[in-house]
Amino acid sequence: MMLEQCTFLPDGPIDESKFETLVTKTRALDKSGYGLIPFLQEQNYFYLGKSSTAVNRMRGYVYYSFSLTRTPDEALPYIYEELESGNDPYAIAAAALALRNAEHKSSHMGKMLMKALLNILPHDIYFSFNAYYQSWPLQNRTTATAEILKAFAWLGVVAKANLPALEILAANRKRRINNDTVSLISDVIKQIKTAGEVVIEDCCNSNPFGIIADSQLQRQVSKKRVLKRILLEDQNGDQIYLDKLLANNLTLLAFFYTRCDNPLKCSLTISNLAVIQSDLEESGIAEKVKIAAVSYDSFYDKPEILKVYGEARGLMPESGAKLLRVKSDFQELSSYFNLGVNFTGEIVNRHIIELYVVDRSGNILNRFQRAQMDNKSIITQIKDLLDKQDKEKASLFYKFKMLARSGCLSIVPILFVLLPKCPFCLAAYLSILGITGMQISPYFKLILPLMLVVMSVNLFALYKMGVKRNNFLPLHLSLVGTAAVILFRYLWLSRLGCYAGFFFLFAGIILNGLPFRFYSNYKLIIKRKKT
Repeated sequence: MMLEQCTFLPDGPIDESKFETLVTKTRALDKSGYGLIPFLQEQNYFYLGKSSTAVNRMRGYVYYSFSLTRTPDEALPYIYEELESGNDPYAIAAAALALRNAEHKSSHMGKMLMKALLNILPHDIYFSFNAYYQSWPLQNRTTATAEILKAFAWLGVVAKANLPALEILAANRKRRINNDTVSLISDVIKQIKTAGEVVIEDCCNSNPFGIIADSQLQRQVSKKRVLKRILLEDQNGDQIYLDKLLANNLTLLAFFYTRCDNPLKCSLTISNLAVIQSDLEESGIAEKVKIAAVSYDSFYDKPEILKVYGEARGLMPESGAKLLRVKSDFQELSSYFNLGVNFTGEIVNRHIIELYVVDRSGNILNRFQRAQMDNKSIITQIKDLLDKQDKEKASLFYKFKMLARSGCLSIVPILFVLLPKCPFCLAAYLSILGITGMQISPYFKLILPLMLVVMSVNLFALYKMGVKRNNFLPLHLSLVGTAAVILFRYLWLSRLGCYAGFFFLFAGIILNGLPFRFYSNYKLIIKRKKT
């Protein structure tokens, strides 16, 4: 069953008992585990209005359900996120349980399990997976630590890189771990050392940084219009629209909120941005990259709170970084970036770690989601993107495009002045505008017949005007342009050829808009030269 085939997702908020029923029904009918993945998406309606405790319980039940079916590769990013950055024992234990049902083993799993173990040891608790709600006395009780250690044992020889850290814990020199846990750790160490299975690294799942390919992230031009409607306010109280914020440079755009109670998410995100800011300055590329962090919590995160929060974590606003809150259209912003966040009232009840690299036009070039930020990888990708941009700017096509773009401002009023008053000339103008507009359209091939009709109307209008003035120069130019557009758009693909075709088309139309006396004077000059 594919993700989109899961038919049990509700279209509005539901209570937890209904949620439990839907998850149970899904796992009973879909043993592949794919149908469970949509229940983990933070934006879903059934998380709306729930407390953080309820959200952790709901997500933990989904992780537990993977252990009863199968854990597909597509579920691993969610599981890794829970192990690496989660702080709820029940959800972490369920994630470790789901991991043991994965199809492949990898050393990255060991890294995530070790982070989870170190994070959860100080505040672990007992619970049970026997029922959705906990009821005492607990039957078959367990802990997050126990489930993580079972996952280490399942990894076997793949987890050998984690032995030094496990042995330090087993030594328990600071006496901070109880004897039962020390005994469990020692048993797992023995199992890993004696494991003799062959290591099979799954390269397809070794994506620790949550990087998504460029082709999956481009936003349509129509959606970019929302950037002009999203008003932001920075830590100094200055307001700016998102499209202006993104203008001129690459922007590293993160999301956070100051009331986040998980130090491994928002607080660490801002601290990492401070490190990246420093690295960019040392690399001499700080002027080419903007750093901005937008709060999920516009109600609470006033400018003075944002400023103190950023400075306390080393992010220096005076160096160009901005911490912002949304003054209008947060839903538009959330939809544009597909933010992984949900709310109960005005309070965030669940969110992911998310960082985007955005160009000056609002295109999302790269994003880092769920996994904790790897600063070196981010810096490397930024440098690669800047090198790519520099190469594009040095190309002849880019210079021609910029020249054409700057020339549009002066061409528009000239065309307005030359706009003819007669119906035939007006038809020619409108048809040429239609031709160029359809060339830009992504559905160009689908509307080819219509384009040919528009070209024919253009040529017919020029022919009628040529007969009327007894001069066919505009028609001849437009014929050349039409042929060039068709030839270089379909037979020999060439943007330069298409632009040349448009040039001849516009030249024909502009000449067609000149007054009749121009052609009369032109004929007199030609006759005088002949005589």
